[in-house]
Amino acid sequence: MQNIISRILMVIGFVVISFGFIIALIIATETSLMQATMTFFSTFVSGMLFIGFAEVIRLLDEINNKLSRRKTNVTKEDTQEEAYVANDNLTVTSIAEAEIREFFAKSNKKVQHITATPYEDYYIVNVEAEHVMVELGGFKPKAYTRDFWPKKVREWYLVNEEDIP
Repeated sequence: MQNIISRILMVIGFVVISFGFIIALIIATETSLMQATMTFFSTFVSGMLFIGFAEVIRLLDEINNKLSRRKTNVTKEDTQEEAYVANDNLTVTSIAEAEIREFFAKSNKKVQHITATPYEDYYIVNVEAEHVMVELGGFKPKAYTRDFWPKKVREWYLVNEEDIP
């Protein structure tokens, strides 16, 4: 089903182009061909702008529909089990460690210890006797103080706080 706004804008675009062509023919018979050409060109551009906006709205509506369908297909269990790993297999890869150490080195801060969380791309880093959560996976690491940790990481941290250096 196509968006009604998109249809209306598409029709307006074709109507503007059609009227421009008719008016250009009338102008061509009564005055000069140059004025007729300029009239048709300006109405053609205006009509194409309407058609272009209609296409943009149609594409945005299509994207919105796909995202809505994707959201309804995700079950509640899928969202709660998001990227969870058993506590036994929590290791910090050498790539993640290098990326985190380089990130804090730019701020002249010394990393004392890095602890992997059971959630992908989330690490608890002991920096100058303070625990900071670092999120990898984007273009660059992001560091968060405890007040801004995601709920799932905060809950895991509170349960395992004694084991984290």
